[in-house]
Amino acid sequence: MIDEDDLLDAKDIDNMLGNLSLKELQYMLARFNTSSIAEARKKIGVGEACSTKLEKKVSEPLKVIMQDVIKSAALKMQNALISAVDVKIAGLESESEVTRQAVSSELIDRVMGKPVARSEISGKGGNAISIDAFSGALKKVYGTNDDEVEEINE
Repeated sequence: MIDEDDLLDAKDIDNMLGNLSLKELQYMLARFNTSSIAEARKKIGVGEACSTKLEKKVSEPLKVIMQDVIKSAALKMQNALISAVDVKIAGLESESEVTRQAVSSELIDRVMGKPVARSEISGKGGNAISIDAFSGALKKVYGTNDDEVEEINE
């Protein structure tokens, strides 16, 4: 479980970012909003050598802040889950029998697990799968030759 105390506060962020130059902060923001170093470099207009230096300087604070963003999102989801469960359970009191049945089934499935659904694979018209059809599929999908297929059939 994530707790509010696990998140960064303004002082933590200030300590991390306070020693960074404007260019380093621009690069960090570009890295935050792009998916690659090359994109970030292009966005702020620096060369490869400069971006390598910037990357070394901002990689740790960027990682910490990204983790904090993910923790914040997880905390929001965690808190919303309680409300979502309340809404789902309230469906048991619905005036609609269809809604009550659907909610009941969903809750049972989530807590106890869904029943196993059986499936049967058969050939054309419900008959057994022919070896020829299976062999053809092996040849087509895996590029097997007749000798390999014959070996499988034995």
